[in-house]
Amino acid sequence: MRKIFAAKEDAALADADGELGRGQEIEDPSVPFFYVFLPLIPLALVFAAHFLPSIKIDVITANFIGFAVTFVCEFIVRKDRSRIPSDMAEIFKGMANVFVSVVAIIISASVFAEGIKILGGITIFTNMISDMKGATLLIMAILTGITYVFAIIMGSGAAPFFAFGPLTPAVAAKLGVPTLTLLLPMELATSIGRASSPVCGALIAIAGTAGLAPIRLAKRTAPLLFVMLIVDMIASYIFTM
Repeated sequence: MRKIFAAKEDAALADADGELGRGQEIEDPSVPFFYVFLPLIPLALVFAAHFLPSIKIDVITANFIGFAVTFVCEFIVRKDRSRIPSDMAEIFKGMANVFVSVVAIIISASVFAEGIKILGGITIFTNMISDMKGATLLIMAILTGITYVFAIIMGSGAAPFFAFGPLTPAVAAKLGVPTLTLLLPMELATSIGRASSPVCGALIAIAGTAGLAPIRLAKRTAPLLFVMLIVDMIASYIFTM
């Protein structure tokens, strides 16, 4: 697959993309090596609660502990301490950006899902397919496909899952199958679709580091991830029925 797309590369496009990663240098990157582990502190604290039941730390607390540790490290390492407060404010700016791009979408998706329920869309939909042969596999493919497409469009896995995930219990009850049969492939499809999206934050960051256009990276991942989506649906149907 890589060779096929590489053969179609246009030299001009490659040159243009080569300029993409230039000029994106980190200002004053001379920091101790252990700084690379600071973003992992909240993650480590959250996972520690699963292995050590005596530790009870939620995500918010873990983030603030990581923030405090970072502040102390900055205070010890940096000579110009007057810039520390303004630099630490970037964390809150990042939180605000996430709220705008993700939380607002999740709220909108939840309103959308609730509207479909109130208008009776679930009842109409399930009545149409309840007597169809192979309805379970068909509905699984439809719901998973919709979730997958919206994850690609939005670059977010949470938003489409919160939009269509709440619809599955009623549909599963009408079909007489476990909710997990429909919900599991949808949940996995959100991650697969997000990794296929050129507007996904993680993919943009990786492409920027490599000096490539995000769409070029998505072109290489999408075909293989689509095969993964098919395997996801087949495996979910076999092991959850």
